[in-house]
Amino acid sequence: MSSSSFIGYNSTIKRRKTGSGRHDFRHHAWHRWTGPKKLSAADYSVAWICALPLEMTAARAMLDEEHPPISTSPGDGNVYILGSISGHNIVVACLPAGVYGTTSAVLVAKDICLTFSSITMPLLVGIGGGVPQPGYDIRLGDVVVGTPTSEHPAIIQYDYGKTDPAGVLVPKGTTNKPASSLLRAVASLRSRHQMEPSKMFSYMNQIRGRSTEVAELFACPGSELDILYAAGCEHVQEGVLCGDCGPVRSITRPARKNQDPMVFYGTIASGNQVVKHARTRDRIAQDQKNTMLCFEMEAAGVMDVLPCLVIRGICDYCDAHKDKRFQGYASIAAAAYAKELLTIIPSRHVLMDDFPEEDPRLVHRNKLIDMLYFEDADGHKATVRRAHHNTCTWLTKQAEYLQWLELHNVADHYGLFWVKGHPGTGKSVLIKYLVDLAQALPQTIVISFFFNARGHNMERSTTGMYRSLVYQLLGLVPQLQTFLDYMNVSEDPNYFSLPVLQGLFQQLLKSCGRYSVFCFVDALDECLEEDEVRSMFDVFTQLGQLTVDGLLRFRACFSSRHYPNISLRSCLQVILEQQTGHTTDLVNYIETEISFGKSPHFETIKTEVLRQSGGIFLWVVIVVRMLQREYDRGQTQVKNMLQRLAEFPPGLDALFHDMLLRDEGDITELQLCIKWVLHSATPLKRNELYYALLSADPNNELWVWYPEEVTGADMERYILARSKGLLQLTQAEDPTVQFIHESVREFFLKPNALRDLWPGFEGFQETFSYHLLRDCCYNYLTAVSLASSIVYVRPYLLTKGWPNRGLLVMDAFPFLEHAVNYVFYYAEGAQRYGLSQARFLEEFDTRSWYSAYNSIQTWSYKRCVENTKLINTLISIRLPYLVACHLKHLTWANDPHISRQDIAILARSIEDDFPLFKAFYYAIQQKKKAASIEHHGPG
Repeated sequence: MSSSSFIGYNSTIKRRKTGSGRHDFRHHAWHRWTGPKKLSAADYSVAWICALPLEMTAARAMLDEEHPPISTSPGDGNVYILGSISGHNIVVACLPAGVYGTTSAVLVAKDICLTFSSITMPLLVGIGGGVPQPGYDIRLGDVVVGTPTSEHPAIIQYDYGKTDPAGVLVPKGTTNKPASSLLRAVASLRSRHQMEPSKMFSYMNQIRGRSTEVAELFACPGSELDILYAAGCEHVQEGVLCGDCGPVRSITRPARKNQDPMVFYGTIASGNQVVKHARTRDRIAQDQKNTMLCFEMEAAGVMDVLPCLVIRGICDYCDAHKDKRFQGYASIAAAAYAKELLTIIPSRHVLMDDFPEEDPRLVHRNKLIDMLYFEDADGHKATVRRAHHNTCTWLTKQAEYLQWLELHNVADHYGLFWVKGHPGTGKSVLIKYLVDLAQALPQTIVISFFFNARGHNMERSTTGMYRSLVYQLLGLVPQLQTFLDYMNVSEDPNYFSLPVLQGLFQQLLKSCGRYSVFCFVDALDECLEEDEVRSMFDVFTQLGQLTVDGLLRFRACFSSRHYPNISLRSCLQVILEQQTGHTTDLVNYIETEISFGKSPHFETIKTEVLRQSGGIFLWVVIVVRMLQREYDRGQTQVKNMLQRLAEFPPGLDALFHDMLLRDEGDITELQLCIKWVLHSATPLKRNELYYALLSADPNNELWVWYPEEVTGADMERYILARSKGLLQLTQAEDPTVQFIHESVREFFLKPNALRDLWPGFEGFQETFSYHLLRDCCYNYLTAVSLASSIVYVRPYLLTKGWPNRGLLVMDAFPFLEHAVNYVFYYAEGAQRYGLSQARFLEEFDTRSWYSAYNSIQTWSYKRCVENTKLINTLISIRLPYLVACHLKHLTWANDPHISRQDIAILARSIEDDFPLFKAFYYAIQQKKKAASIEHHGPG
């Protein structure tokens, strides 16, 4: 059964009225069947899968009531416990005793699907091993919920993949996401926990208070037995006392205020082996960029059959000290979270019968929230890598950070903290690390925005910043959505103007009550307008004053280069390159990443890399990768490696220059690749850029794209090879191509930066780029023979379930939409810079353009008449330079007796656009004057 079958409810289920099904747990001595309530298999919507009998007991204990058994389908070998929680009918299944792992889990999940075809909310609940991580203070008895991000899946199978040249196992493929209905519920519950205590501990106490046997089974062994040991030495088997290193030390952790389990959200690692070795645990976690919070053994198999939400209570730390003392407590904690999650989801019957299908207030709010949303709002943040192991921790010990975190002497800094540093020093990585730390704090609301000079306008403006921050607040604290009830819904795309957004942002924050709000804003220097940044600081200073007055608990953290140079009345600051901790981070990174060779002479290489880096983290990352590549190619002599290292110039610009010189390749393709990423009207997706590059040569056959023949990975390799590693894919849901760092974009835009590299090269400025991008678009849309191609590919594409022809065409020809929509945009830019487009417009194949334009429209009313004059099209899309250019060469404009009606119709259509009207009027007057002189002679 595919994950798509979990969207919505089964339409064949008969609607009927029912009560909520809630019962006080204390009314029952144990969960025996409580009444004549026998249901059919179609009535069960929740599957609760366990691996151990203990986990099944915990699940059974959480049921509000039990149901009698029902008949199962032939071939279903599972034995079920049936019941309900908050009106949700639940089927509980357990793996065969003593048979664990992904294979066994798959069989159980498939058998569930045989009998219970109406499952919409599958859960995998039980115990797992915790992975201690910086920023995630996981303790025994805590709960980890597998949730995806834009960077990482909810579940990763860590023991399936391929081994790279360095001996690291690289996981291959990804698992399904949990059902979207469950992820929405998780988001809502997570928000609720930020505003009020969890009910988990209450549910756990109810269970333990039922009988002595149950209390002992699920009792907490005590925090004194929750000991996290440091990973053992490499000399002896883990768990054995080493004569050289002595006893394994325990790690001291601060005491918690209470014993309530905490809930963490992130990636869960799944595999077929029990991890009982701290060094192995840490190595696998490091291979996965320290994103994993938990190990378990069933999820990777189940996710291929049922899109489960995986909930794991932490019973050990995957080390040699692993035992079973915390299994009962961890099992009941995970089950309590699952119960609380189900209580906030309206049951199927309530959704269908007890509420109107559309609450007008919710419709109104959702429309406004949709207006706030924009694509790639967190695109830059998703692209920023997580902090390398053992880096960034120094900042948490800095006096400035601690003063900001604890709001000590808040009148001196207003809750504002500014991290500054040179380009490439790792500021964005540091801010992302701080975001993760803040999210682990109790009673906090964390919002963030990462400016992106390489993105679209919303990513480069404070308007986009406020839209994103407000959108996050409304999602994290749904109660704040009541403020939207008094706002009007407008079709104006600029309805949320900067003043409106600033006012709404302040209003929402003032209503957050006693909860601490952490706001992180990265890369202020990448905001287009410095005045906008100054205005932003005015707003944040006002919020800081409210914090000083005790009306708000607001903290804001910023990062930027050493500009914009804005003087603030009160603000804490840290300059990265002046901190010894930053240098320590560089040393730690170099020590970890330069792993080739065990000779002590390789220490010289590490020392030299640090010396030459100048404190620039990006320089170190790039150089270490290049050295590693040399080593993998067989360059193992220390002397030769040092010589190679000496060839790398200091500074980022010089390093980029050197990278362009090193590898042989088609310089023309490299230049085109860079021009597209620099000057594209919109950020290009991978398949768009691939075909944009192919379109430069009009002789290339630009046929239908078949993903089976040219895969996404093929396209990515092609792009990375031509860009010499200076481009990367964003980590957004629909990724686009961008430079690996903002300093790369700045390098290419510097005048004369590459004249010495490529003699005669005109440069990457817009002046020399637009005409080339125009040609790529025109080549593509004229080369694609839509009339014949679509007939050929329609049967293939219709099998993919496209709802209409426009989407079908855009899937078959990935670059067509961009080529059609922006071919005139690039021509307009070229004309604006003085490159005449007269010949281009004269020879322009209007029939092909109109045909292509109409073919990509998803709605018929948007299609245009194919015999429309080109001048009308240029006017309708507001292109004054092309209008003026084209009018000078129109045959009908040469006629001194040109129809006044034609002129009037065109003039009325552009009277609200002064630049366009001026260009149109000037061209008409010039043509009429020239025609008059030719007819009557000068006079």
